[in-house]
Amino acid sequence: MKDNFETSVDGLFSGCEYPYVSGAICGGYYAGQQAAKAARSGGRLFDIDMDVASAEKDRVLAPLSRDEGIPQRYFEGAVRNVMDYYMSFRRSEAGIEIALEKLEFIAAYAPRIKANNYHELLRTHESLFMHKACVLTTLTCLQRKESGRAIYKRSDYPDPNPEMNKPIIIWQENGAFTFSWVLNRTKE
Repeated sequence: MKDNFETSVDGLFSGCEYPYVSGAICGGYYAGQQAAKAARSGGRLFDIDMDVASAEKDRVLAPLSRDEGIPQRYFEGAVRNVMDYYMSFRRSEAGIEIALEKLEFIAAYAPRIKANNYHELLRTHESLFMHKACVLTTLTCLQRKESGRAIYKRSDYPDPNPEMNKPIIIWQENGAFTFSWVLNRTKE
């Protein structure tokens, strides 16, 4: 990563390489400033679509306007329980699939989270992000049919698989997740 926090991908900035909150906040803030500066100088800024911006603002603030709902801590607690039980140190394909089903069920409650103040709103969005991260982690774990590369063991695949000694990338296209294994680069 460059000193301005630009990654090896042109125009992509990252401030999230810190293991502690204050560093991540400062790094993220600085990376955002540098990304905006690069966008301005590179002519990559576009007019803001006010309808899209207004819809996003409404989505972000929606938990504050709910008269009734569930507290964020219940939503987050359910996610943590699923991950602790089904995705802990020992797991199997059957358990991973159950975890995905449970996480999908929990997702149905996301539009019902109510926040009473901005702190609870922040915690709500942290919980929603945590849920998404857990879904992605669980999906990629389902693809990695081996044990030994991380802190967990798969009872149905107890040994490392040398062919899986590479990163896996996941992205979403048209509502569906796609996976790709990154090939190991050879030194020239």
